Amino acid sequence: MGTPSSVGVFDGETWFYISERTEKVAFLDPKVIDRKVIVIKFDNRGVVSDMTTLGMEDGHEVAIVERKTPTAGQELGLLKQLFGNIGRFEGKGKAAE
Repeated sequence: MGTPSSVGVFDGETWFYISERTEKVAFLDPKVIDRKVIVIKFDNRGVVSDMTTLGMEDGHEVAIVERKTPTAGQELGLLKQLFGNIGRFEGKGKAAE
């Protein structure tokens, strides 16, 4: 069957083979018309212990959360951003007298 599309995150002993057929009409987003997932589970000896086939009816919609993760560091205000570099580069680039 070849290399799996994905491997189980927690144990690595579950392989997923995923195929999907889509259809696109003009400028609209593609629409999934068929999806098949074959799940193969292996025992601790590497022998296939279970095989399941899942289709479109077995899937679930997942709500995507659109938020930003804050980054560590300073939150600079407008004035600090504008005037923060004044005097920082003094003395560099002057000719020796």
